[in-house]
Amino acid sequence: MFLFTPCLFPYICAVAARIHLDLDLNFTRQYKNHSSPQYKDLSTRLEKILRKTYEKLPGFQRVNITGFSEGSVIAYYDVISTTEISSGDIVKSTFAVATNLANANFSIKNIRLEKKGIVKSPSSEVYEVGNTLTFSCSNKTGVIGNASWFKENTSVSMKGNWDIKSASFSDSGSYRCEINSGVMTFFESVKIVILERHITTKNLPNSLTHGSSGNISCCLSDEHDPTLTFHVTWHNSDDTIIKQGNVSKCTSLLVNNVDSDPKSIPENYKCTFFYRDFNVSDTIKVGFYVKVNMSITPERTIKESDTVILTCLLPTTIANPTITWMKDDEIITDGTLFSLFDDEDPPKLEIKDIKSTHEGNYSCIAKKEPMTYQGYHAVRGIITMPRIIKSTSSFTLHCNDESRELQCCVASSQNMNVTWRKGKYFNILFQDFTNKVLLQFLLHSFSCYSHKCENCDLSIKRSAIMVPWASLQYDCSTLMKISKVIFVFLFQTILRCILKLKLKTTALPTNPKNLHLALKVRQSVVYSATLQEMMRKPQQSTS
Repeated sequence: MFLFTPCLFPYICAVAARIHLDLDLNFTRQYKNHSSPQYKDLSTRLEKILRKTYEKLPGFQRVNITGFSEGSVIAYYDVISTTEISSGDIVKSTFAVATNLANANFSIKNIRLEKKGIVKSPSSEVYEVGNTLTFSCSNKTGVIGNASWFKENTSVSMKGNWDIKSASFSDSGSYRCEINSGVMTFFESVKIVILERHITTKNLPNSLTHGSSGNISCCLSDEHDPTLTFHVTWHNSDDTIIKQGNVSKCTSLLVNNVDSDPKSIPENYKCTFFYRDFNVSDTIKVGFYVKVNMSITPERTIKESDTVILTCLLPTTIANPTITWMKDDEIITDGTLFSLFDDEDPPKLEIKDIKSTHEGNYSCIAKKEPMTYQGYHAVRGIITMPRIIKSTSSFTLHCNDESRELQCCVASSQNMNVTWRKGKYFNILFQDFTNKVLLQFLLHSFSCYSHKCENCDLSIKRSAIMVPWASLQYDCSTLMKISKVIFVFLFQTILRCILKLKLKTTALPTNPKNLHLALKVRQSVVYSATLQEMMRKPQQSTS
């Protein structure tokens, strides 16, 4: 809350003295409100007494009540004059203030009078982070008393001379030295600013292709006092000022590369912050390039273990350029992870057995004096193949079984297109799109087929991940084949037994043709037609 009455022409007003009165009053919030009745009443009463006290000073104009604050009630006022008033006259008049206020029923705790010269000003009011701050408050003006230091009304030292080692941003602020002479306290203030010689540069982008523009910026630390104002300048490579102004923290510059002829030589831009005798600078290097395209093979979605080739599509007129490949602003070297084919036309970068760690922004930079060409391509979305962690073990499915369930479990959090196949050529039996970890299919007894499950996500080959189909074969026709073999074997055994009994009671035929047939039957009955013929003619074999 401030009360201010300006001086009118032809008077030139100046503050002859700045004084604080500590009144023995109970402070209320109304004393902060200059429109409140309490503020107006106290201000009027004090101004009347103070004006009578200082009006005999040469050139005196008025007393300005500038406000009240807590601490009982501290009244701040300035003595305004048109001529320079000696400090001795101010001190004498201020001593009389206590008597005049006491006569008006005001109780004074303390009077503080600003007196120039008691503080030996620091060599500079601006210090760097980490430096030592030296404060000195002396009695060379003839004032006798004890000196102490305050920061924002908080006591920080009871000595006139003291230091702050290794200053930090938190040491910035207003410091006040007070010398108490008993009746009156003399004070003087000094503002200390702590700065850091460091600039956070933001080069967005740090390279500009032909036909584009972008902002580059310089910023001071967030810990700097936001109320400070810095003068800032921008210089180009020729050290010519191209922009300047006043800022509190950040400054930016628009850089263009839209000339008819594309720029190729990088240019340096310097930003400088000034605060009194303090300054800090930084340089930003901006490159200018002609943009070229890059292609990628394969063009489909990339999965792990694929071989990926990036091609830098330079103009055909460029011969034998110097090629640099980069990934996320880091230079790529030829080795186990990458293979460089810079001598080919066009140049290529090969990534074998690609993994998710290869994702990033890739660029090729081709230099052919005086021009520089650059292309970009992002490699993203590499698919990690799921791993089968469990599958159904081999088993036999009998034709009279009701059903059995096949399970295929994978370790994956991705949605998968799941396909179950059957038969020799693995025809599709069942498909589903799911994100379930457990992939299952119900196999009924009457199906009696061979099955396998596989992940057919996108263009992944069948062999990429599957349960080996040979371990899941269920063939009911095998049972029929075994039964047929057993039946034939039993039938032949019975026939052999019958023939043996028959031959024991009969003689062998003398006819060579019939003898040969009998030997055949005796060894093994194979041709049933011959056997039936022998049984129809038993007399021939005995004659």
